[in-house]
Amino acid sequence: NRRNFIANVRVLAPSGELDTFGDRIMYSEINKFDTILPHNFIDVSKGDYGVYTALFSYADRLLAFKHNLVHIINIASPSPASWFLEETVKYSGVNKPFSIAKTKYGVAWLAEDGCFIYDGRRVTNLIKDKIAVNKSSYIETSRTWNDWYRGTANVKDPMLGYDSVSNSLIMVRSPNDSTDDSNQGWIYDFDSDGWVYHDSIFTNNHFYTNFSTDFNNNLIVATSTSASDTATDVKKYLPITLNSITSQTFVTKDIDFGQPGLIKKIYKVIVTFKSDGAEGTPFSYAIDGKQDFSGSGGGTFTGNFTNTSNQWDVVTLTPSSTISCQSIQIKFLSPSSGVFEINDMTIEYRVIRNKNVT
Repeated sequence: NRRNFIANVRVLAPSGELDTFGDRIMYSEINKFDTILPHNFIDVSKGDYGVYTALFSYADRLLAFKHNLVHIINIASPSPASWFLEETVKYSGVNKPFSIAKTKYGVAWLAEDGCFIYDGRRVTNLIKDKIAVNKSSYIETSRTWNDWYRGTANVKDPMLGYDSVSNSLIMVRSPNDSTDDSNQGWIYDFDSDGWVYHDSIFTNNHFYTNFSTDFNNNLIVATSTSASDTATDVKKYLPITLNSITSQTFVTKDIDFGQPGLIKKIYKVIVTFKSDGAEGTPFSYAIDGKQDFSGSGGGTFTGNFTNTSNQWDVVTLTPSSTISCQSIQIKFLSPSSGVFEINDMTIEYRVIRNKNVT
């Protein structure tokens, strides 16, 4: 509304001393962005814990972040007297302004219990039912959101960027190298609503600037090898398929077909894919939540990837014998190089209705 907002301010008092107001928001006169009068302030929740760490706007809302909460303030009215606190999101604040990013869908931010987005109507946790917060649901990697967010030094300074070309959120654990494995992070794809854990996009023990968007709509970042290094490289995020530097793994959730209490017979799995090379029997499975892909009921599907010359093709995966299970989890283990794309999976199964789980 043609105003400038600032928060966590220090004000020169009549005595000549500086008074600090960590939980105060001040605002400018309309169209006078550098004119902020002493009485132009709002105390949304004066005296509560914490100081403001960042301010972001979306539509006619002001998002005021503290370490442990977010205030969503409705500033639609031209008159400050009509502004009001619309919602308080507790326990999900940020420590650093670079943990927040604007997207085409709203304002997203990284908190200790998830990745959140405010779309002008509601706040949504994008990791809900997808990524474990404290205890990993996938034994092989033991990835949890909280361990990644806190870092080994408990600094809690992950950085967030939005790439509009791929419509994705890009996250890195610590741009200031304040933790072990500071390069590790996540990618969230708005189109598929899917998550990927990465450990090779960024370089460990490097220092990074904030994310920015250049004139050509690329998500860019500058990096150096140390905090005192005067030589920097500017790099951009490229959302293109590449031969994997290290092996990548794709694992589905534990699929119970919406009927966890009944036994199913699994006959085959049909996969639509692209591949620039051949790969023999890349799929395996585990049953009943055991995550054992080589024993205890698990095994390898028969079915190979062929070189499809960048055309979609279909492969039918079959087990050595019909699988009897409560639920099934499927894993694709890629080779050390090559581009493989999976579009969809269809599971052919039958529910045994008179056979309950015991």
